Amino acid sequence: MHLVKTQRSKQSSDFYIRNFAGVDPTDGTSTWTVYYHDDNNNKAYDAGEGVSDLEAYYGSNPDKKGTLLQGITKVYSQATQYYIGKSAIPKIRGAFNLNTGFKGLNLSAQLLYSVGGYSYDYAYASLMNNDLVGGNNWSTDIRKRWQKEGDITNVPRISDEADPNVNSLSSRFITEASYLVLNNVRLAYSIPEKLLKNQNVAKQITVFVSGDNLWLHSARNGFNPSTAESGASDIYRYSPLSTISVGLNAKF
Repeated sequence: MHLVKTQRSKQSSDFYIRNFAGVDPTDGTSTWTVYYHDDNNNKAYDAGEGVSDLEAYYGSNPDKKGTLLQGITKVYSQATQYYIGKSAIPKIRGAFNLNTGFKGLNLSAQLLYSVGGYSYDYAYASLMNNDLVGGNNWSTDIRKRWQKEGDITNVPRISDEADPNVNSLSSRFITEASYLVLNNVRLAYSIPEKLLKNQNVAKQITVFVSGDNLWLHSARNGFNPSTAESGASDIYRYSPLSTISVGLNAKF
């Protein structure tokens, strides 16, 4: 997770990162935000004018705070790292239970939730790469890629690795981390005692079906922020499996 303390907020959960500024509609390449000091006063970013670390620059030059101009660059290494106004800390996180019953039937459910905060979706980033065609899987979102001049999209062109840093660390893959999870549902039926009284089988019998991790709602299909404290996804971290159990409890 690329979360670094900043001089501005002193919060280790702030996203201090390069900002993805979109796709150039003329050629389909990625652009990033750069803050620069306009040495030649031409109101345009020129090589060598950029600031690599905004917080560090203002920390060393407090008298120049607010004097930098903002532009875009197509060179990832020239882009400025800065606090983009997003944090991994949710506003609220918790769980609630539901329980109801009627004439021997009992239905219970547990839901987990988190509201607010952002996460870095590393798994999605790996599926939006610019590797050689056929070398890796892609997300279906790759269909939204730039293909001809004038296309307006936030997915860069496919260039068989000709464009470096397409899926490098940037705000492009920072995703809202709110979620709602149906953690467990259990439906049970207790056979009436009067039906068991003369059967010499058991004093009480309850049959049930239970399901775990049955449903998740998040900002992106397949994205599960609940698997990490920071909410970040990983291609080597799997979401809990959905399981269904059927059972019988008997009291003799």
